[in-house]
Amino acid sequence: MASTFESFALIHVPRDHNERADLLAKLASTQRRQQKSVIHESLHSPTIGWPDTVGRPEVGCVNGQDSWVTPIQKYIQDSYTPGDPKEARRVAREAPKYVVVGQRLYWKGFASPLLRCVDETEPEYVIREIHEGICGTHIGGAGYYWPTMRNDCMNFVKKCDKCQRFAEGHKAPPECLHSIMTPWPFHKW
Repeated sequence: MASTFESFALIHVPRDHNERADLLAKLASTQRRQQKSVIHESLHSPTIGWPDTVGRPEVGCVNGQDSWVTPIQKYIQDSYTPGDPKEARRVAREAPKYVVVGQRLYWKGFASPLLRCVDETEPEYVIREIHEGICGTHIGGAGYYWPTMRNDCMNFVKKCDKCQRFAEGHKAPPECLHSIMTPWPFHKW
């Protein structure tokens, strides 16, 4: 940018002599706000009518299937354990490794950030999105966790044509190693 000017000079202005610029910089934060309070509206009756389908499931009602996430999340949120004593011990043993933020279950790693736990319906989408989508550089894969993640990713890569075609790897067939004698000892190649 300096090459576009014919000449320029850099001059240091001490803070004491630059009060006008400081006032302009602070002007927005020192002005009083126009609205002094939050508007609250009190409703004395419902604004929508009571549906005639009371007791019946409505359209859009989702009955979720239990996944591996469900027992751990219920244990952390409500201290609910499954009826099977063996399963209850397993859930109680595994629960300290997880934390619930909002309504989502996250896995706590030792040196990593929280990893979002994914149930059985999402791994295919997550792997495909990280591999081919907006996270095509594979940098977004560190934010998810599910128990079979390593095997699922390995199987996906084995099926991926691009990964198999352009993978860097040793292409030579396996053979026994042969020692090579140097014609001149201590000679550089």
